[in-house]
Amino acid sequence: MSLRSSSQAFTLIEMLVVISIIVLLISISLPSLSKSKRAARAAICLANLDQLHAAQLGYADDNSGRTKDLTHAFGNYWHHSLARYLGDTAYRTNPNQNQWKQGPMSVLACPEAIRPPTGGPGSVDTVWNWGGGGQGSYGANLWMFPRYKEYDADFRFPRHGFYPTLGAGGSDTPLFGDCNWVGGWPLDVDTLPPDLYWGYFVHEIGYFMGRFTLDRHDRSVQLAFADGSARRIQIGDLWQQMWHRGFNFSTVAVP
Repeated sequence: MSLRSSSQAFTLIEMLVVISIIVLLISISLPSLSKSKRAARAAICLANLDQLHAAQLGYADDNSGRTKDLTHAFGNYWHHSLARYLGDTAYRTNPNQNQWKQGPMSVLACPEAIRPPTGGPGSVDTVWNWGGGGQGSYGANLWMFPRYKEYDADFRFPRHGFYPTLGAGGSDTPLFGDCNWVGGWPLDVDTLPPDLYWGYFVHEIGYFMGRFTLDRHDRSVQLAFADGSARRIQIGDLWQQMWHRGFNFSTVAVP
């Protein structure tokens, strides 16, 4: 009786030890697995940006090297115009069916942005919802898009700052990137927002860069550049990119 009890007790202790070891191994491996998953999502994000650049290049090839005229007309913003180059011919006239979740137009959303839109602008993990149709989590550097009449007399957007063609930009000229809106006109005088989850969503000097300052990739954002490259940069280094043709680099500290 006593031998049997001792044997059963030993087996129970042994099982508890094994369970403890398994729990310990899981606790050790979870951060590593989480890091691996984030790295995989970041890789998909860069691939999405590569595809957006390729689509923009296709559009430019068909339009004398130009990106496109900027307009707020329904079905004619940059993501609508690039849809057929991404493989979705119906999107331009039917852009409100949650295509950011699946299908060709899912390249508009970073895998880190998994929450559906709550209104207009997005956040680190929420996609934006553009009033003219469509959702996503990337924005365009609108200095890469020619001016349009609404801003002809607007001192915030001087004509000399715009890139006339896609080829006029270089390896340090952002084209698309992580953003809380469809795009913006970053200026060297723009300030760092205090909240890197939401960024800024103010249509005014001092705030445009804040649309791109999202802590989506461990204090970094990912950008596709005019030359076709795509890479991750630290949030503070956004002020070290040639957003427009007169951009003055500056040093910005990110807490």
